[in-house]
Amino acid sequence: MKRLLSKFFLFSVLLILLNCSSQNTISESKSNIPKYSIAIIQVEYHSADEKKYSSITRDFIEEEFSTYSEYIVIDRVSIDKILNELSLNNTGLTDNNINRIGKMLQADRILLTKLQKIDNVWVLTGRLIAVETGTVIKTSSGRVSEVSKLDGAAKGLSRRITGRL
Repeated sequence: MKRLLSKFFLFSVLLILLNCSSQNTISESKSNIPKYSIAIIQVEYHSADEKKYSSITRDFIEEEFSTYSEYIVIDRVSIDKILNELSLNNTGLTDNNINRIGKMLQADRILLTKLQKIDNVWVLTGRLIAVETGTVIKTSSGRVSEVSKLDGAAKGLSRRITGRL
């Protein structure tokens, strides 16, 4: 009986040690994920509806990116302040000043999004750009026929841009 209890005790201790070891590995691997600060900027809208729904769509994209551990989302107020200071707003934003804006925001990445209504279809596009080099890392787009589906399009775009789909 003593022998059985001692084996059970040793087995229990071994399980506890293995569990602690695996938890350390998981937490260490999560801490090794590089973090990127990202500015999500909407560009080019032509109609009042596009302007209105671009803002909401940007909110959906920010919400999705805030759930990703490797991204730190720069707040909208800071982004809008810099764009207003540079008098760029949404129509004067070009690839040439992406680097400048990114550095002012202390962003590693910029996601340029564009929402357009073409006929009766809403088209959402995005370009993820590395601020340091100005290179496009990834692009994606999505289409929906109803405004009520823009949240799904925004989440899908975010997932495709980050390689989660």
